[in-house]
Amino acid sequence: MTVEIQNNAFSTSAKTKEGVIIIPQILSSETVKSWTFVIKDSKDEIIKSLNGTKSLPQRFVWKGFDDNNISVAEGQYFVRLSVEIERGFLVFESSNVFIDVTPPLISLRTADDIYFIEESGKLNKKINIHLNYSDDHGINPQASGVVIVNAYKVPVKRIYFSSSSIIPDFISWDGKDDIYGTVVPPGNYRIAFLVSDKSGNKEQVKSVITVLGTPRETDDKEKEFAIARDNRGLLMKISAGDLFNIQDAGFVFGAEKILNEAVETIKMFPEKTSVVNVYSSSAAVSAARAEAVVNFLVDRGAQREKIIYNGYENFMVPSGDAAKDGNAVEIIVLKGKESSSAAEDAFFKVDTPVYDEIF
Repeated sequence: MTVEIQNNAFSTSAKTKEGVIIIPQILSSETVKSWTFVIKDSKDEIIKSLNGTKSLPQRFVWKGFDDNNISVAEGQYFVRLSVEIERGFLVFESSNVFIDVTPPLISLRTADDIYFIEESGKLNKKINIHLNYSDDHGINPQASGVVIVNAYKVPVKRIYFSSSSIIPDFISWDGKDDIYGTVVPPGNYRIAFLVSDKSGNKEQVKSVITVLGTPRETDDKEKEFAIARDNRGLLMKISAGDLFNIQDAGFVFGAEKILNEAVETIKMFPEKTSVVNVYSSSAAVSAARAEAVVNFLVDRGAQREKIIYNGYENFMVPSGDAAKDGNAVEIIVLKGKESSSAAEDAFFKVDTPVYDEIF
């Protein structure tokens, strides 16, 4: 008797796996009198058993459940098939069956977080992506890949490993998208690394990079933004043109410095909630810009759960709001229930220029 085992390692939580498949074959001249099929755990206890007389099934499928239809625990299992024929018994045993519900261990990192587009239209350097992965029962490259999406969650680049027997440790992207073959516009981009193991378990990790526009000439005067205290709390008011391209959510060169100053202010008040309000001629653009600002702040150490953000169209600015003139970004550290705090008072005593308006 010969026996073939397929899917010897599988996950009870993966819908794509049929289960372990045992395919027995005996000589056509042999007459089967009875058969017994059992699965044992590592303690040699029978958890699943089947038996029959005469004809032997063409295959047995075990989906990881015991005789009580309860999913078994992760671990190694033993298969035993005993077939009684007229001249005796044929026995097959295998210990090469595993229930695996642990997803792969993976990580992703990029050499840099910030890139910018040169006047030639190319990135200042390639985006080098380092991939790490491991799994006790092996990785399935054909079901793994890297997807890069823009701020609107639209994929701009897909990298699959379907033709490879392994996942590379390192890939390099020149910033060109799959649709037009040109460098993506300025903005935040999320890189997702999805890995499936041979058992069907999946894991995903993400990282965010920022592509900035072409560096432009700036005045020798250091760029500043307004910091004031109003009835809401500490107000940082920034011209949208100092952060974003004219009609989208891509950061311009120099935005990183401004937002780094903003995030350091936010981090001075870790117990307080911050609000990001963005105003422009388009509600959709404002929303995308607000999300881009929040992602940047969080990447630099701000607490996402402490940030609320809104995107407004200019003519929809709430009554009484401070940015009715539009095309502005407000970052407000809310004062909370108290009228002020010692930290706020201390903040206004440092040598930081304070302006009521920046327009």
